[in-house]
Amino acid sequence: MPSAESPAQWVDPLIDSASSRWIFFSSACRPFALVNLSPDTDIAGAWGSSYLYHSETICGFSHVHAWQLAAVLVMPVCGDHAGGPDVEAYRSRFTHADEVCEAGYHAVSLLDHGVRAELTSTARVGVHRYTFSAEGDATVLLNLGGELGPCTMSGAFVELVGERELAGYVVNAPTRRRPKEAVIHFVVQFSKPLAGFDGWQGENRVADGVVEGRDAGCRARFQVAAGEQLVVKVAISYCSVENARLNLAAECDHWDFDRARAESQADWDQALGRIEIEGAEDRHHTKL
Repeated sequence: MPSAESPAQWVDPLIDSASSRWIFFSSACRPFALVNLSPDTDIAGAWGSSYLYHSETICGFSHVHAWQLAAVLVMPVCGDHAGGPDVEAYRSRFTHADEVCEAGYHAVSLLDHGVRAELTSTARVGVHRYTFSAEGDATVLLNLGGELGPCTMSGAFVELVGERELAGYVVNAPTRRRPKEAVIHFVVQFSKPLAGFDGWQGENRVADGVVEGRDAGCRARFQVAAGEQLVVKVAISYCSVENARLNLAAECDHWDFDRARAESQADWDQALGRIEIEGAEDRHHTKL
């Protein structure tokens, strides 16, 4: 690898994404990290799910794409969207024309919702930056139930714990290859106070600050100006909500999205910099 180049610049996460699998696609994540954040075009089943290049719509951004594990699907929307357990209600078209996909960073425009979504992460924290095109209501949906890749969520819990914070967990039901339940705890923090919070459990609306059960989810509502940016941090832990909060404090105690993105690229450069390439043309640095 030429010393003047960043090794991460040669990475193309889109390779082999035409026919992929829940665990295969990686973009806005770090090497060997707990969080594997990326857009989801399809969420049904272990095969043909996660990000598929020839799909035309995105239903959200989930934080765990692992073998027999999944968790926390997030979707930003311009307007006061009701949300609900059916992701088809808030799918959005996107285009590859303005998509940016790099090691540690992924950006797409949600055309039906008027939101530019950018993703990066630390090892245990997904970091989102949403730019809203219109003034007025904006909604961030968290779908915590139903089928997500190879798993079905058999339970979930989320509560409003502060003017800028949500906390809870999801329960991955047993699978044929993972015979026990797996609980993933999370803390979500927003860069501005919420204007409202409610949710759903199945087809029932919940408005008391706590949402739980199968097919549960919630929405965080905001008032935004046209062009305003909202940063969202989602920390996870397999131990407890307290540990998720500690992970957030240890790895991302700021709201600087660009800093998190640069630090992610530095991690990739350090990992990939162990590989030395000699005598190759530039086109050979990325495996095609």
